[in-house]
Amino acid sequence: YKSLRSLITNYMTTEIAKRLNAKDADISQAISTTFAGFLVLTQINGDTPQIRNIFEEAGSLGILGKIESVCSKPLTPEAISIGDNFLQHVLGDRAAGFTAWISLANGLSKVAVNTLVAILAPIFVGYVGDKLLSNQWSMRKLLGLISSQKATYRKFIPEPVS
Repeated sequence: YKSLRSLITNYMTTEIAKRLNAKDADISQAISTTFAGFLVLTQINGDTPQIRNIFEEAGSLGILGKIESVCSKPLTPEAISIGDNFLQHVLGDRAAGFTAWISLANGLSKVAVNTLVAILAPIFVGYVGDKLLSNQWSMRKLLGLISSQKATYRKFIPEPVS
């Protein structure tokens, strides 16, 4: 979790805050909450070929090398597509609930949270995909690592979800 969260620098947080007309501190907290939520959702959904394919595709796109531009410029259709695929597979019809608790936990509007989730989803899948590919991890190993980090990110997740 810590290495994932550290991908978003203070400068990038400020750029996102400007885009969303929000305070840096609120965006920083919402980023932590969103990444923690993505980790929990990945763990809940487990080892499926669809999720692994999404991660591998994102890892091969080199999204990690474009993080700064993802945070400060409009998303490319490619980034939107990979983020949407991940969100559809892990959230399905629960997307409104996911964004609602991020909104409530961080004092941001649902519109701002939807945009934030759209920005962070490609970064998350790109990061995880890069780790899967470069380390030749199985999904089981990935899920084990996510589980072992739970104490680090649990504080950002509301009780019923964690």
